[in-house]
Amino acid sequence: MEERSVVTWTALFTGYANEGLVANAKVMFDRMPERDVVSWNSMAAAFAQNGDLPLAKQAFDSIPEQNVVSWNAIVTAYAENGQLHDALDLFHKMPERRMVSWNAVVSAHANCGDVESANILFDRMPQWTLLASTAMIARDVVAWNAMISLYGQNGLVEEASRAFRRLPVSERNLVSWTAMVAAYAQNGHSKQAMQTFQQLELEGVEADEICFKTVLGCCSHAGQVDVACYCFTSMVGDHGIAPSKCHYWSILDALGRSGRLGECEELMGSMPFSPDEVARGSALAACKNDSDMERANRIGNQLLETDPDSAPAYVLMANLFSAAVGAN
Repeated sequence: MEERSVVTWTALFTGYANEGLVANAKVMFDRMPERDVVSWNSMAAAFAQNGDLPLAKQAFDSIPEQNVVSWNAIVTAYAENGQLHDALDLFHKMPERRMVSWNAVVSAHANCGDVESANILFDRMPQWTLLASTAMIARDVVAWNAMISLYGQNGLVEEASRAFRRLPVSERNLVSWTAMVAAYAQNGHSKQAMQTFQQLELEGVEADEICFKTVLGCCSHAGQVDVACYCFTSMVGDHGIAPSKCHYWSILDALGRSGRLGECEELMGSMPFSPDEVARGSALAACKNDSDMERANRIGNQLLETDPDSAPAYVLMANLFSAAVGAN
């Protein structure tokens, strides 16, 4: 049999790693007669993707001549696993930083809600292009999206809006638009949320199922039922996306939180699938908040017919009637 090349060996153990068979990948890697920087990087990445940071770092430290790909991989691994201190320590030791590593540390701090540190890192991101008229264009859209989401999640709507406006229209992607709509919705700015969503459509950006799931979820938690209903209608009528259970649950929750219990119950009866314990439980909780005992009794009985062994249903019903007795 013809002797395998480094490329062949690397392809073999990478195949194992991609299937989650890291132990098998390591066996193949150890059997390689010779290794180059690509094979070392691939092995380190395999450990990182499977959450084994100590072995990823061990592989990284064993690379004879680490290149920018090696550094990017290990920094990204620590950042994506929430090890911010180690990620930042490695980031500062990098001999050469690329956009990938900058995005990794900025996004990691943003995902952890560390506004101050994310801002500091974001402001330090260098400009790579001389054609950019402002520093805003030079930064990668991944970092911008992370910051818009971070601002929105921390109630800094004006900062989110400012960042979104300074990101050129040509650079915005679906994630950018989704983050901005969500920032408005989850902070009670329903009018701006709907206007931004309409602008998204006018710009020719095609919203997908994940976009609607994110926006509807934010609307639900913020009680923005009008925005939720608008987006839900647009999803079905304008985009031809069949609603999943997650989409329906978000609308039900939004209707319940806003006290529109009749519409909530009507929607449960018209869905293409039977409401589960989560959906009916959410409706029951809304009935309790609205003191609608007749509707609560009806929904509770439907839930028990579907799942007679549902302990949460019995608890909710008991709490509802206990509250009603106490009120009387």
